[in-house]
Amino acid sequence: MSDEIGAMLLRPWFLGAVGLALIHQILQKILGVHVPIVDSYLDPLLFLPILLQLILLERRFVFGKGSQYVLSWYHIFGVVVSVSVLVELLFPVWSSLFTADYRDVICYLVGGTAFGVFFNVPNRTFRSIKEMETGALLSNKKQ
Repeated sequence: MSDEIGAMLLRPWFLGAVGLALIHQILQKILGVHVPIVDSYLDPLLFLPILLQLILLERRFVFGKGSQYVLSWYHIFGVVVSVSVLVELLFPVWSSLFTADYRDVICYLVGGTAFGVFFNVPNRTFRSIKEMETGALLSNKKQ
């Protein structure tokens, strides 16, 4: 099971999204490099695919749904709506540090849709070279 968890966390798209989000935060918060459109919309765009991948991992391995389980569109849409309401409606009411922006909701929707279309897939079973060679040898012996 830990190989399957590793496979989910080491998917190139997931590492790229997390890496890009971290690089952006370091540039923005620590080094003071500001690119207004990136500062405004990159994090909302990347947040949903990262969150949904972690939710999928939780469902598969904490709740025992198995490596072939995928999130339903209802689940994905529910997460998009929940995050949008929390971050764009409630946070600005609770703190003046937050600003509501309908374009962030569009980014959440795009990120959630991208996850659902491209990344919400069953885990592939990867076999080692040794296993493949052994399988090939066994099939040759049967002939």
